[in-house]
Amino acid sequence: MTTASSANISDKVIYNRPIKYTDDDGSLVHDYRIPRLPTNYKKVYDNEEDFINNLGCIKLAKEQDLDLAMITLGVADTIKCLESVRGRPTQTQYDLFLDNNLTPDTLVHNSEGEVTKKNSGIKHLVLKNRYELKRIDDGSADGKLALIETKTNLEYLPPKYLFDALMQSHLLNHHLSADGMYRYLRKYYSNASRDICRRARNFCSKCNPSLKLGPFKRPRFKASSNLLPFERIHMEVFKIFNDKKNKHGTVEDKYKYVLYFRDYRSRYVWVYPLEDITLGEILQPLKSFLLISCYNVPIYIESTTIEFQFLEDLVKHTCEMYGLKVGCGGGDLKNFHKSGIKKFKELLKGEKEACLNDWGHILMLVHQYNIKYLETVNGSPKKVLLEVSTKNSSGSRNEQYDNKKKRILDALPANCIEKFSGTTGMYYKEPDGTMIAYDEEENDFVGVGESTMLYYSPPEQDINSERTDGTANEIVNSNDINDDESQAPSKKKRR
Repeated sequence: MTTASSANISDKVIYNRPIKYTDDDGSLVHDYRIPRLPTNYKKVYDNEEDFINNLGCIKLAKEQDLDLAMITLGVADTIKCLESVRGRPTQTQYDLFLDNNLTPDTLVHNSEGEVTKKNSGIKHLVLKNRYELKRIDDGSADGKLALIETKTNLEYLPPKYLFDALMQSHLLNHHLSADGMYRYLRKYYSNASRDICRRARNFCSKCNPSLKLGPFKRPRFKASSNLLPFERIHMEVFKIFNDKKNKHGTVEDKYKYVLYFRDYRSRYVWVYPLEDITLGEILQPLKSFLLISCYNVPIYIESTTIEFQFLEDLVKHTCEMYGLKVGCGGGDLKNFHKSGIKKFKELLKGEKEACLNDWGHILMLVHQYNIKYLETVNGSPKKVLLEVSTKNSSGSRNEQYDNKKKRILDALPANCIEKFSGTTGMYYKEPDGTMIAYDEEENDFVGVGESTMLYYSPPEQDINSERTDGTANEIVNSNDINDDESQAPSKKKRR
């Protein structure tokens, strides 16, 4: 363990990083203001009231005329919630780290029965392996002594100051959403998890005027009962690197674009290199994906970066040629799609040179992502993709998928279906007014309008009448493929 006297200041910078963020509607760009926390976590206050009154979030709440009792309650609640998570240091254990006094014996004596002589050794070993004391650059002359999580190299905030950081982030940045707080604070603090951010936001009396608080629950991916693997896939085309200085930012001096697929349920990702964005260039990897990579052919494919008519032409051609049954969805999922693209680009950002020289390096990074645990799906994408349905007593994974696909197709009106002569292939699209959306606050895919009927109790439809809608001649608008990360990729609406 590194002591206060011998610790070197690391290259971690907590303050004054220029970060931009946009409003939900994309209309305004703001400088993200990072919360300012004490430079000395060991400072002792005369009493609890004195400690609370010196928190930055209390001062901000007074300026904004918010309910101070809720802010005070949030401090205690966050400590309680954080300390309910296994493997995380409690405030007492954090103080032992700061005092260079973390031993099996002190863990037992300061745990109120949570740590016993029997398990104190392993508890001590786990904490010492996961965390270390360092001085970090916080803008002060000597830096700040703080606990660093070794796996992520991020600061682990003292539990008593975590709520202060969350609420400051919320109040300093125009009452930033919970997911916005998480998106930025996770760059600095290892214990600023999504569920803690969502919980903390409820203590703002402006954003939660009812002041109602439910019990703290670690989020579970609620879509498991609504979506199955391969039920919905989004397919995107975009530039691999946006190299404005070097116009030749292509992989292996050949591939400028990537064809990207992501499964909604598991978040599993597939990628294929593209030299161009023509119909013929995209068709080949699309066929490989549908005919080889998928153990179940997707029910719906959607996109934000590909114009709907172009996507429809790609899917129709594949269905007719190979006897597949695939549809184009109409979900309101632009933010969900954008987040997937952003995470993919973040994967490559730190290893750009290796990626430019070898497409195989990109595949390796995607593979590492697919086998890494994701909190949002309670497992690795690979594990969820392959095993999510096997424990269900109602039948095997394929039986569940086949039954659901039949239920969805039986519910479709005739004008949404196109069959092809001489083949078993069939193309379809979601009916007007039927939509699936992603609720970021609940980490859940939800039905909007008539989609609930589609998924659970299909309405009676006349499926024998002929399709009457026409097919547009326009194939592709390459301008819809936006290569600026800071803006939402555009998609031409079809309704």
